[in-house]
Amino acid sequence: MSSLLRWDEQFGYSPWNGNLDAFNDGLSGYPFPPSNKAVLALVGFHSLVRANKNSSDVVLDLLEYHSRQFLLFSKRLIVLVQTDDNRFLPPLAGGRTPQWNREEWMGQNRGL
Repeated sequence: MSSLLRWDEQFGYSPWNGNLDAFNDGLSGYPFPPSNKAVLALVGFHSLVRANKNSSDVVLDLLEYHSRQFLLFSKRLIVLVQTDDNRFLPPLAGGRTPQWNREEWMGQNRGL
């Protein structure tokens, strides 16, 4: 995240230290390519959930908020969250429930 959001340039230090206010500010400068379309994949999200459930919830909420804000400027940000936890229940993000992908929608397809 620090590299993608050019943490050192924006804030004068690197890497990101978990400060959610700084993460919020950093997302506002998300580096879109000329097409104004981007996909952000959070791989291993279960690690953040285990380390700090509250912070992981806020991260998802901030990503949803900024994704929606970017639409106002004709920019599209899709966020994909990968987790090894087949029991992961995503919290509300921006008042909406994030969805599992079609292949893992049913619990039986996630080994439950």
